Order: sequence, then structure tokens, then C-alpha cells
Amino acid sequence: MEPRRRKIEQLDAFYACIKECFMIGNTEVLYIPQKKAHVSPYGETSLPEEYSNHPQLALFYYSYMIDEHTFTAIRSNLLFEWPQPYVILNTIVRRLECHRFIVNNNYHWLPDQLKDFIGHGLECPNKNSIEGLTPFPESRRRRTIHICLGPADKIFEFFEKLTNMDAARSKFPHLSRLNVRFSCLKGFGNSLERVQRLARAIRKVWIYELVSSGGATGQRKGASSVKLEKTSGAGEQFDGQEQAQEQEPAQDNFQHEITDAASFWEKLSELESHRLVAGADDARQLKKAGAYLQSDADLQKEFKRNKNMVKNIFYSYVKSLMSAEGQVKFNRGVKCLQNGIVNVNLSYGPCKWIKAVTVSLAVQSKHNEAQDVTFVLKCSMSYKDYKKIATGN
Repeated sequence: MEPRRRKIEQLDAFYACIKECFMIGNTEVLYIPQKKAHVSPYGETSLPEEYSNHPQLALFYYSYMIDEHTFTAIRSNLLFEWPQPYVILNTIVRRLECHRFIVNNNYHWLPDQLKDFIGHGLECPNKNSIEGLTPFPESRRRRTIHICLGPADKIFEFFEKLTNMDAARSKFPHLSRLNVRFSCLKGFGNSLERVQRLARAIRKVWIYELVSSGGATGQRKGASSVKLEKTSGAGEQFDGQEQAQEQEPAQDNFQHEITDAASFWEKLSELESHRLVAGADDARQLKKAGAYLQSDADLQKEFKRNKNMVKNIFYSYVKSLMSAEGQVKFNRGVKCLQNGIVNVNLSYGPCKWIKAVTVSLAVQSKHNEAQDVTFVLKCSMSYKDYKKIATGN
């Protein structure tokens, strides 16, 4: 965008902010100092004595009342009670402080400067403001909330609240982003056997996805976000997790070469059992398997059937951990990263206020035995235009 156009758009946004926060309506209102009165197309109103030093505050409120009660004003004289001047000032300042233009552009100094300009010398004994006008309707600021969940009952409780709009709205603000992580070991009630089955399912879906793509892994910004490093605001690390994965030797330890369909399946079985985390020699073997798959049309059909079964098993684990049987729909398959992490995009059924949901799973192993799986969920919350609807719990 060219600088001149950007500047014009900024000015337009600033004027819109001032109009909204200062309660300026669509009806033209003037203050006549000689008469100490406000004049509009519907007549004139005398300036209350307590506003004699701050007629501009009275003008803002009068403009707001005219706009709110246009039909009453047309039929007869508009009569209303005047709040104290500092209440009008508080209302304007509070609306400025949380308006999207002020927040998004970091103009945090502006409310105080305007307060001094329009209310110079006015004392505010309390923070009272006009009911219903403050704070300003939802700020557009997107705040990330980091959540680290503990035992299985806490994980279940979180997803139960997330899928209930009233409970979610009271806990997570409109347009906030959630970054939720928990230990699958805790999610499975400390069942190491279930964690190990999940780890094998992750390894298997990772292999199948990469074989079908010829060994190419996803390279995306933020791929390391599920590392077990402590994230600001995310709480403590999970118990029993290693800070770093085992480093496997780079040599090729695979025995089977692919010469036919039988050896292809042997190669996949060997890849699945060889290790739990991605190793240096995986890429070469996956590329070989992918190349052979492309040369055999019948094998491709069988591979596709098996791949769908593998993905369905993987999806069932994700649903189970999210307590979301029947609610979750998976979109665009899975994304596999070079380090063995598997990402999946999903939509949350009838819970339309939960937006842009992604889940990442990373296996934590020791001596090729799964110790835990880190589960990370990211989503955005948006309650706009949604009335109370069934959550499907």
C-alpha cells in the first residue's frame, strides 16, 4: 500500500475512533456561548450550570441523547437528566482506552492527552461512567492465553467449558487466542500403555504421509513450538519429560531393499518399528518407498486403504484426548514435520465460536520407548453474531 493511501486510511480510522468514543451522533449540534445553550434541528437546550466550565462535555452528551432518542425529539422537547461532567469524561476516556484503533496502534498516551484537553481542571472523584457505554464494545486486540493443563479431570473440564459458549465466553475474551498444552500421559490417567500405542499411531501416520508425498516434510515457521521448553505464561513443564530427544546415529540400519509389493510392506514395517522419533536416515528410506509406490498402481490402491485406516486410528486418539467424539471434523488431512511432529487442522462441530483449530502431537521417548506425548492445541475465540446454540456435549 502506498504511503499516502495508508496515511489517509489511518486518518479515517482516527476520526471514526473519535466519533465513536466521544459519543458524537449523526445529528448536527452546536453550542451558542452567548445563549449558553445547545441548538439542534429539534430545538435548543440550556447548558446546565455544572457544565459551565466544560460545555464541550455537555455537547457530546447532548449529541448522544439526540441520536439515541431521535423520534422522541421530533415529537416533543427532549427531556433527560444530566449526569455530572466527570461521568461523561470517564466514559469517553474508558472508551478510548479499549478502542481497537488505540490498542492496535499502541496509542496508549492518547486517552490521557485528550482527557486533559477536554476536561482540563475537572476532578474525577470516582470512576463512574454511563452504564451501557463502557467499556467500549469488544476490542479487536488479539491476546494469546497460554494454558497448561494437569490431570485428566482438568483436561476434561477445560474441553467441557470450551464447547459451552456461555462458559467459554466468561473465561476467554472475544478474539483471544488460546495456546493449550498438556501431557497425554496425564490425559490417559497415567496409562503408559495407552501413551505407547498413541506414539506408535503417530509414527505410523507420519510414515504413511511422508511415503505418499515422496519423503517431503513440511517446513513451516513455528514448527518448534511444541518443544518442551518453558513458554512465557504457559506454566510448568510436564512431569517425566525429557528436554531433548535421543540423537540416533546417522548410519543406514535398514535391511530390506524394495523390489516388489511384499518388500515394500516389509520396509514400512521396518520403518515403524525402527524408532519412535524421526531419525537422520528416515528421509532416504521414505524417499525410496515413495518412489516405488509411484511405480505400482495396484500397490497405490492398497496403500491408500491402509493409509485411511491409519489416519482414522490417529484421529480417534485425538478425539479421545479432546473428549470430542462426534464433535470434531478433521480438515485437509495431516501435516508432518521433519522432527516427527504431526499437525492436524480441525473444526469443532456445532461450536462455531471456536475458530482456526490446530493440534500438534510430539512424542517424547527414551531408549526408543515412549515416555509421553505432548499435545498442543491452538485456536481463536469469536462470539460475534452467535446466539446461544446447542454444543453437542
